[in-house]
Amino acid sequence: MKANWKMALLCLATLAMVACEPKDPTTNPTTDPTTEPTDYVSPIDVKDKTVADWEALDPAKVAVATIAAEPYWSGLKQLKVYADEVYIYYLLEYDPAQYTSHTSVDVMHVYFDLDNSDETGGFFDEFADAAADIMLEGALYDDAGNAISYMPTPYAWKGNQGSSFLPSERNVNDWEADWEQAGNAVKGESQFVGDKYIEGRLLVDLIPGTFNAEQFGIGIDLQQNWNNIGMLPQLDAQGDEGEFIGRTNMLKVTFDKAAK
Repeated sequence: MKANWKMALLCLATLAMVACEPKDPTTNPTTDPTTEPTDYVSPIDVKDKTVADWEALDPAKVAVATIAAEPYWSGLKQLKVYADEVYIYYLLEYDPAQYTSHTSVDVMHVYFDLDNSDETGGFFDEFADAAADIMLEGALYDDAGNAISYMPTPYAWKGNQGSSFLPSERNVNDWEADWEQAGNAVKGESQFVGDKYIEGRLLVDLIPGTFNAEQFGIGIDLQQNWNNIGMLPQLDAQGDEGEFIGRTNMLKVTFDKAAK
């Protein structure tokens, strides 16, 4: 009995020591940057095969870019973006008549102006403010043609802010020289809804770099075999024959800090 009593005290002391030790933030799900907070309630379900959740959002907190009347790339019809301090949510409406090839080289790029400043970044290839700090690149399908979650690789801008007027005027090596890999895959989830929408979200803490606390810029292009078929935001094509892309600034998104 005495031996058991001493053992019980020893166990209690051990438990007390463990309880008093500070938790490792890398294993605490409330602070681990690879996971969302345990009390987080997602306003958008990216696995339910519907986009109805977007109707419940405050329209004033959703940034929208819509296709121009005569765009250079017409495969994307509309882009909606909503961001709280945990995830950036996006909803893309695409043209199924143009988005027909479903392989691992049919990628999507997401560009971020993290600091909301055109004094940093670049990529005048697509955006008038040439302010892209980070590019995410990833496939929406595997080699067998199965839809997969968008979990892109991040690349940081390292080139000059200026570049050729048309992307076709630059060769692949020039384009690749402007970006360098910035880290491991960003945590993302996505779904196709019908033959019309791509809906997804990206975990803010795993996007390299520091976001402006209030607002950031974003742009998205959709590619087939590494060639753009759609890009937003985008204005009407310019030139006598519409041969020049209608560059405009990246879409501005304000964080919804009131979200729970």
